[in-house]
Amino acid sequence: MNMMNSVSHTVVGSRFEAIPVTDPALRLMVFSHLSGLRDDRGQRVSASATSGPIARIRELSVSQLTRLVNTMHAPTIAISMRNAGKESPQPPVSPARNSLTYVICDDATTHGEIERIRADDPVLRVMLLSHLVGQSFEHGIQHRAGIDEDTSLNALMGILPVTAHDTPATQARRPPTPIEIRIDLARLNCDVNRYQHLSIDEAQFNYFIKAEASLSMMAELFKASGTAVRKAQMQSGIKTRVGRKCAPDEDTCLCILEAWRIISQEVTFQRDRFHRLHQRFGQFTMAQLYAVVNTTIRRRMS
Repeated sequence: MNMMNSVSHTVVGSRFEAIPVTDPALRLMVFSHLSGLRDDRGQRVSASATSGPIARIRELSVSQLTRLVNTMHAPTIAISMRNAGKESPQPPVSPARNSLTYVICDDATTHGEIERIRADDPVLRVMLLSHLVGQSFEHGIQHRAGIDEDTSLNALMGILPVTAHDTPATQARRPPTPIEIRIDLARLNCDVNRYQHLSIDEAQFNYFIKAEASLSMMAELFKASGTAVRKAQMQSGIKTRVGRKCAPDEDTCLCILEAWRIISQEVTFQRDRFHRLHQRFGQFTMAQLYAVVNTTIRRRMS
């Protein structure tokens, strides 16, 4: 995805423009951190985490979440600084100066904020600000993001925690860099829906491969190339056979066709129909069932 196109549709933060998080590993860190936030009593700090797309993300395994963030739209998560560099005021050092705040929005284009969640994770802050600085310089939008060459390193210094070795003078030189992570629930919901549809498609594709669907069947139902099908067959340990298997006997064919007629009235999509049919007649391969149904259809059309 083109970064500049993504930026043009992102949310503007309190003072500076938000930068989309394009790194899947960083997206994974953000969602893992947000999903695990708890208060002192062990309760989830986010009302948004109990329902909607964030709650749906919590149900995913690490491997599933990893796949989701790799297919996610860049503007779903964006980061921005509320204050940075020379223009920032210099109040006494406090947690608020270098805060990390999740801003949950129902729609980033309308700035509709649902919830603000204060968090504390120095490592995540370092990763986020490093990403913001790198992306802003790479695409020449550092001034819109509140960063320039003189203050970018200081801004990175500003997110480091205050240590026992810091003197009041060194603390005063640390510029405040409050960071906001803006999460667009509308886009996130679309991302999760798309991921789940892709997962269903993949699971169904693998089911048909293991049920020994033919190349022509996979091409018709999944638009899959012969190369992709053969690769999946090899990975699943399916040995391809030359020629057709014997067709079921006539009485069985009639039972298959009657079941197909009933299933077709209940199910809309062709691949779902064959899936249901194979669950009923699992003693036959998909290729055999496909041949029975298609032979009958061709006879009726001739």
